[in-house]
Amino acid sequence: MSGVVRWEGTPPERKFQKMVGDPWCIGQNEGGGFLYDAVVTGAGGSLANCFVQVVDGLDAWEIPDGSGSVELNQVDCLFVPKMVGVQLDQVLMVRNSDGTMHNVHTKPDRNKEKNVSIPAGDTKAREFEFKRTEIIEVICDVHAWMRGYIGVTDHPFFAITDEAGAFSIDGLPAGTYTLEAWHEKGGAKQFEVTITAGGTATAGPVMLGS
Repeated sequence: MSGVVRWEGTPPERKFQKMVGDPWCIGQNEGGGFLYDAVVTGAGGSLANCFVQVVDGLDAWEIPDGSGSVELNQVDCLFVPKMVGVQLDQVLMVRNSDGTMHNVHTKPDRNKEKNVSIPAGDTKAREFEFKRTEIIEVICDVHAWMRGYIGVTDHPFFAITDEAGAFSIDGLPAGTYTLEAWHEKGGAKQFEVTITAGGTATAGPVMLGS
């Protein structure tokens, strides 16, 4: 099943954000900053960094366990990628690839809050596990502009939109499902998709924003 998410109306302008207070961050980025990444749109209002997941319709199916781990890095004083998804039984590995200190401060509603520092040059990943489903904001208290998101689910049927606003969720059996697309500024919207036996389905465009 595939689809696309778009920003409804005129997207906000991406303003240049200075990285003040840390010479290392300033030196790693042209002009000493970056284009503000809360709303990243492309042609036709395509919207990146949306978390799309199934929220209803899985009750009759056996849910496969998650395998492996998911990685979130801190690169050039930004969280990379901006958004990640992880199942409850997976481990989130967070690294610091920068030559300056960062911390990883999760801001959950349903899980335990964590705040872990990672010194410059420390290549060891910090492991995070989650007990309840939700979308969690993660920040770096050292650098106020650093902000990312972690989508925690109890199944593997989720995806994150790319720069073309596109997403794809594989492995869903035939049936009718309710999905939800979420974006940090565009809000959330639910929509229904029906997958026929031996077939595929296309959703959207799903419109978020103002």
